[in-house]
Amino acid sequence: SEQGAPIFQTEYSGVQGVTVEWKLVPDSMSWKQVPAQLTVGSPGFSPGAIGMEVEPVFDPNGDGDSVEYSFSHWLVDGQEEGPHSSDWGTTPWYVTGSLAAGEYRFSAKARSQNAANGDSPIVAVTVDRTPPTPTTMSFAIAPHYINPGFNGAAAMTAVGAQDASGGVQYWFECSVSDFSSRSWQLSPTYEVPIGQHKINTYFFRVKARDQFGNETAWSNLVLLP
Repeated sequence: SEQGAPIFQTEYSGVQGVTVEWKLVPDSMSWKQVPAQLTVGSPGFSPGAIGMEVEPVFDPNGDGDSVEYSFSHWLVDGQEEGPHSSDWGTTPWYVTGSLAAGEYRFSAKARSQNAANGDSPIVAVTVDRTPPTPTTMSFAIAPHYINPGFNGAAAMTAVGAQDASGGVQYWFECSVSDFSSRSWQLSPTYEVPIGQHKINTYFFRVKARDQFGNETAWSNLVLLP
């Protein structure tokens, strides 16, 4: 053909839209550990604290640390967010601070720079801040001296404390710290070697706690006769 002659071409095809989806995997949130009041010895424990954890998610289009999690505290009416929500962070678990007795409701969500997951199911938790009964401890068997001589010991038994949560523990304290409990114990009976008895020297008292760390008041100080 001559230079500059028109070039024949087809018509444009029809327009085809394409939707690009960015999803986290999995694309919905689920609980690994539903919100629950922490028991004594749990990581992050404080009396009245609630701990929770979601199944981890990841962003297939991002790097390994691109996903963030947030835990929302909802007031009982389910409409307004409460004051105990977390900030966004890279860990899929959350522990609140110490909370007063009452009902608390939590959900969780995740996000990355590319996508976001909706809230997990909301879970309600009732925080127990009630100590065992009796709320002021006393002795069922008062401190007394046994095995007189170099093998002498102080022995005593606290009133058995009761608590609906179970797991009651006891702590015994002596006016001479060497003869106090070294740790909380399950048994309400306590014996400690003191050697030869010194009259009017040792005073003992006892308190109890439940598995959530709620403590009774101390008993009165009782003199070892």
